Amino acid sequence: MENNLTESIFKVCKILNEYSVEYLIVGGTAVGLHGFYRQSQDSSGHPMEKPDLDFWYSPTYDNYFRLLNALQALGQDVAEFMEEKSPNPRKSFFKLEEEKY
Repeated sequence: MENNLTESIFKVCKILNEYSVEYLIVGGTAVGLHGFYRQSQDSSGHPMEKPDLDFWYSPTYDNYFRLLNALQALGQDVAEFMEEKSPNPRKSFFKLEEEKY
């Protein structure tokens, strides 16, 4: 499973980089990349069966739309976000569902 997670991280990061998204990997995956294992937890603190991949992105308008383009390239439907009249990048939350994470 570790190789699949690593491949998934590289896939997502490659697309984010191609679209010049300003981002950081955070959470348990970031800790794991530094050599410390921590099992992923849901919002109530319970262990999850599959790992998750948490990112923070710089909440500027330009970066927000670069992120939306990157998410679209990853196969996500972002039409409703692209059509928002008054997007607020500081309050946006996106959840990308993948089979492995």
